[in-house]
Amino acid sequence: MSLPLDHVVIAILDLEAAIADYTALGFQVLRGGDHPGRPTHNALVVFADGSYLELIAWKSPAPQERWWPLLQRHGNRAPRPRRKVQPLPTKRRRTRHGRGPWRRCAARRCWR
Repeated sequence: MSLPLDHVVIAILDLEAAIADYTALGFQVLRGGDHPGRPTHNALVVFADGSYLELIAWKSPAPQERWWPLLQRHGNRAPRPRRKVQPLPTKRRRTRHGRGPWRRCAARRCWR
């Protein structure tokens, strides 16, 4: 079962600078517009399958907005994940080749 990806939101401080940066990286950036009732505006990087990146920026300070405090704290860089991940089971299931479906990749396990 696959889960289709619709879009990924990227919160940034300066929309004009982000448009220039993503254009310089070779992406075609489409100006979105203002969000009614909110102090945000956006631009889109649309892919062939219909999924897209949404570059979103605030036109004025908005401490009541969910992402505003994170953006102020971290700037244009993504915060590092802080969530603990459960370790994978150590018991390996055998395949017809006598090896388990897991293989070691550096310090973590990767699916074959």
